[in-house]
Amino acid sequence: DKLCREWKWKDNPEEKRLTMVQARVGKIRELRRTQAAIQDLLSPEELAGMQVEAVAVFQRFSEIKSILNVSPHADALWASAVGDFDRSMEHAEGIVLERLKDGFVSHLLPAVQA
Repeated sequence: DKLCREWKWKDNPEEKRLTMVQARVGKIRELRRTQAAIQDLLSPEELAGMQVEAVAVFQRFSEIKSILNVSPHADALWASAVGDFDRSMEHAEGIVLERLKDGFVSHLLPAVQA
């Protein structure tokens, strides 16, 4: 991260492409954190049958020849893989959301109202 902050992007003729690669790497980190958090927050019983383990949710990304290629063709493959990831996480994220709502209603809301 420090190198990215100190890099003089404007001095580089590849600024736009490098910025896109930097955004791609940031998104990869975000997806990995999301997947890990889902696995940490849900029990093995809740996860059963959801296919949210890393091998399953990142399968489409392995089909992209170079994950850091930011060409129009690669961008379409990337967008499709991110969409597949998002769809594969919907059910698990819904369970986490319900758990948060239940916790808010049963614990935090009564404390605020008191």
